[in-house]
Amino acid sequence: MKTVWTAIILGVMSATTCFSQDLTLKSFNTSVGNSDDVTQVTSELGKINNDSVYYLLDSVAVFSYNAETADWNPCLRKEIKLTEDSQVATVTELKYNTQNKQWTESSRESFTYNQFEELTNHLVQIFNKDAKRWENKTEKSISRSNGGQKISIRFSEWDSNEGNWVAQWEQVQSFDSEGNPLRVNTNKRLDGSDELQNYWQYVYLYDSNDELEMVFQYEWDQASNKWKDIWQSNYNKNNEGNVVTNLSEWNEAENNWSEFRKYTIEADDYSNQSLTIRKDWDDTKEDWSDKRRISEYFSQSDTTLQILDEEWNEETAAWTNRQSLKSTYNSKGVELERETAIWNNNNWSSDFKTSYHYTEVIVKQKQPEMDNDFYVYPNPAVDVLHLANVTERSVLTIYSMSGAVLSKKTVDEYDASLNISQFEKGVYLFTLSNIRGEQTVKVIKK
Repeated sequence: MKTVWTAIILGVMSATTCFSQDLTLKSFNTSVGNSDDVTQVTSELGKINNDSVYYLLDSVAVFSYNAETADWNPCLRKEIKLTEDSQVATVTELKYNTQNKQWTESSRESFTYNQFEELTNHLVQIFNKDAKRWENKTEKSISRSNGGQKISIRFSEWDSNEGNWVAQWEQVQSFDSEGNPLRVNTNKRLDGSDELQNYWQYVYLYDSNDELEMVFQYEWDQASNKWKDIWQSNYNKNNEGNVVTNLSEWNEAENNWSEFRKYTIEADDYSNQSLTIRKDWDDTKEDWSDKRRISEYFSQSDTTLQILDEEWNEETAAWTNRQSLKSTYNSKGVELERETAIWNNNNWSSDFKTSYHYTEVIVKQKQPEMDNDFYVYPNPAVDVLHLANVTERSVLTIYSMSGAVLSKKTVDEYDASLNISQFEKGVYLFTLSNIRGEQTVKVIKK
């Protein structure tokens, strides 16, 4: 997969209320660019002891700090139920009532997956206290095609008056054969419209080294009935090897691109430190001016991650504290607690604290693997594919990414040739099974 650099947007640590705190899960994000995201959620937060034990997240508790009593008060809890495959099935949010000191169900998220453990539906419901029942709120439906190279996402809101779902936006994401984003198109329901219409578009370009070089954003212009330039991101490395992201916006008056923001990421993997600096273009000075910076430091000795968010003060010509975050991990690298603080009146004021609770489980035994792995070449392939290191008489089954059986044949040659010209371009699963076990490899057809 090509290397994709993403600009870090500073200032995401703050929260206006306790209830805006988000559930933290290790996730595989299928969204790209700056678009609305859909997340395939998994509860696997830490794998230890030679892949035999997992820490599975089962609950999250959020506390707000009371400065008067100098104590942490509960305000939100999320309880997680898992599927048999250790995927998140439901996430129920409960809010704490400080008056009667009771927990009240607030919302519930339900996740549905296909046979490849890919998210296909994300349903959000809210609890109606008066009617004492769950009622639909929002829904995301996700479908994949072209061997996973195309993902379609539809977001709908529940119309309680009509008793049906009303689509609000739809997004189509396209990827190359290696899973790198190529284009994102978003259609949206506009005011006064009954249909989804063109809204945003992102296009991704890569350099000769297959690393992300440019991202273009376009907005649909209803008047001219065409896409209009909005902004672009340019990704590169400076002489010190640091990642630099330059953001530019289209200037219609001057008919050219104008840079307005720059991010530089300085990372030191050896010392577990990184520094992200944001600079904005100052028309008055005709030069770049410091605005924000975030420094991260992970201490392996006491297993803590500390993040400091600062902003540049023009009057004092110095960096000023804004927010801080401290995460504590156990010896296995699993996050146990996260605490945020806000800089106020030259002092740190505690803000929120989030605690994570896990269930430790033993991983199920895997299917026996073959003593000698077979492999295929070339991969990607065009017309002819070779199966090498087939040591036993075996059965080869070819599946589409949707799980359909496309071909099944016996293979008994050490280096067998297979004609795949009849298959369409995409990704396929080749499963070889014999008395020694079963093995599956992913094949890309160009």
